[in-house]
Amino acid sequence: PDTTPMINAMQSIAPGFVHETSTVTVGFDWKPDLWPAEKIANLMRDSKLCPAPMGFLAPESFRLWESLEAGCIPLVDAVDISRQDLILYDSQYFISFFNYLDDTYLDPHRPRRRFDPILVHNWAISAPNIADILYRDYEDLEHFQSAQIEWWLNLKQGIAEYIRFRLDSLRQCAPL
Repeated sequence: PDTTPMINAMQSIAPGFVHETSTVTVGFDWKPDLWPAEKIANLMRDSKLCPAPMGFLAPESFRLWESLEAGCIPLVDAVDISRQDLILYDSQYFISFFNYLDDTYLDPHRPRRRFDPILVHNWAISAPNIADILYRDYEDLEHFQSAQIEWWLNLKQGIAEYIRFRLDSLRQCAPL
């Protein structure tokens, strides 16, 4: 996927920045201009909003999960994909996907807040709106970020409990 519009938009929002590498990194040897994972994680932990571009075969990429783990609100592509080698997705993909996670792994008896990622339909048009969110609606952004962090922690706990339950069930089965 072409990340040029996203890169241009993020460069236009102060005090943000973009670190571009000299080459594609997937499946290649480590290059000197690539940052260590720890440096990227620290940068994301210090950020409020992090771009999470779409992956090669699905609307999400590892950047979405890195953002959630760092407590950074992911900005995801809300593009319609229509290629022969991909399933047709649209921005509803993320809403449906996160609803599925909530319904599967979160305790239905506890109050919960559904997480909705910030969907970016057009990076060039959205850049000023992203800047407004950062500077004018900072208190709302802080509240949104806190709710997202709480949701992510609850989801991870729910997944861990589900795995623990399944493993305990397997242990109780008599060997053949």
